[in-house]
Amino acid sequence: MDPALSASIKPTLNLSVDRATVASGQQVLLRWSATQVQSCQASGGWNGYPRNLGVSRSGPLTAPTTFTLTCDTVVGTLTRSVTVNVQQPTNVATAPTGSSAEGQTPASTPATGPATVAAAPAPVVEPRLELRVSSTKVRPGDQVSLSWTSAAVSNCRASGNWSGTRAASGSEQLAAVTTAQSFTLRCDSTRGEIVAMTSVEVVGSASIAWQQPTYNLDGTVIDGLRALRIHVGTTSGQYTQIIEVSDLSRSQTDLELPVGEYFIAMSAVDTDGTESALSNEVRRVVQ
Repeated sequence: MDPALSASIKPTLNLSVDRATVASGQQVLLRWSATQVQSCQASGGWNGYPRNLGVSRSGPLTAPTTFTLTCDTVVGTLTRSVTVNVQQPTNVATAPTGSSAEGQTPASTPATGPATVAAAPAPVVEPRLELRVSSTKVRPGDQVSLSWTSAAVSNCRASGNWSGTRAASGSEQLAAVTTAQSFTLRCDSTRGEIVAMTSVEVVGSASIAWQQPTYNLDGTVIDGLRALRIHVGTTSGQYTQIIEVSDLSRSQTDLELPVGEYFIAMSAVDTDGTESALSNEVRRVVQ
């Protein structure tokens, strides 16, 4: 056999942990890789049948733990083990009060006071900021309220249609809204500035009515009308929104639109999908 070919198919097995020593209750991350193996089995501080390559997190460790991975190959068995040491909390004894008959505290007197146990590391809190509005669409003159919550942030500042410094969480009632509003809240965190935004749209209604078309432009009777389309825009002759009316029994509707001036026209669509020319244009002011 070619020596180079023989070396290329030699089975390999590697097992490692991210830390060799941890405090009691902490976890470690196991990484392993294997080549030219048939099957593998975990034992000791973990179990199961891992694939040839992977990463796994252990459970909380409270005592020294050995993790073992054994794999079968065409030339025998490979085994790798790694041990993680666990540091137990340190008890700090408090010296007893009192003295001996001569007024001296005996050096050999055992500690009888309460023991102080080292506190576990505090969990890491990820920075978070959420800003909400009670309603994103309102009628002119309606009131809305803002509320916000956060975690691990400080120095919060409001901008947009509100301003000034804010607490890390709270709520606020706004004055009557008559135009579109946007609200931004910026807070500092250990990860940098964190931003939350929301907005309110002021809407009204525009009422339009129409007569059902019955004839084509060439004078023939319409056969197979499928729907009507309402074309809406803020500039005459330029329509940016299309609303389809499939209920052909209707002859009017109220359009909910943001406050402003609108130009509206209609068209008809037959069952083949062919659309007619636009109707005359009407102007509506929503306020």
